[in-house]
Amino acid sequence: MCIRDRNGSGFTSLVNDSLFIYDLNRTKSPQYLQSFPGIESVAANKNPYLLSLCGSQFGRGGVALLDLRCDQSDRNVYLPDSNTTASSRLSSSHTSSYDCVWIDEYHVANCANDAVKIWDIRSTGGQTKCEMLPMKGCIEALSYHSPSKTLYTSDDQGYIISWDLTRMDRMKKGTLAQGFN
Repeated sequence: MCIRDRNGSGFTSLVNDSLFIYDLNRTKSPQYLQSFPGIESVAANKNPYLLSLCGSQFGRGGVALLDLRCDQSDRNVYLPDSNTTASSRLSSSHTSSYDCVWIDEYHVANCANDAVKIWDIRSTGGQTKCEMLPMKGCIEALSYHSPSKTLYTSDDQGYIISWDLTRMDRMKKGTLAQGFN
């Protein structure tokens, strides 16, 4: 997996359990290199110093936030579903979390087993903002289309579902309105 930065001078790469961040204007060596056992996906926020990490080892929610403003040796990985940092407590829970995507600057979505969880990163309560429950297989991939405010999920059963998030502020739980035809 590789994410190119907005100005085209660098990129973020995920190779096995290692996260690399490069700035091609500075040096050929990575600006950041860290191993995260169990990491499956990474997504970049509009804020260039904030990444979301997704994987089974990031607590019950399966997602963590990486603050790049902190020194690597500091505790710079935070789990939104607990009050502890990831470096002090990486859970060995059975959450399968394969992908994450930013909805906007303050909301990140991740798939956790058969649900999609949307987190408000400004909240400290450890609760999701809302959840989508398609009631099918294990969700493996997410994609967000900003202009239409639509989140797309795909699962291991071959279903692709679109979720209208235009009223996300008033939503706590989402299920399929029409069912499968």
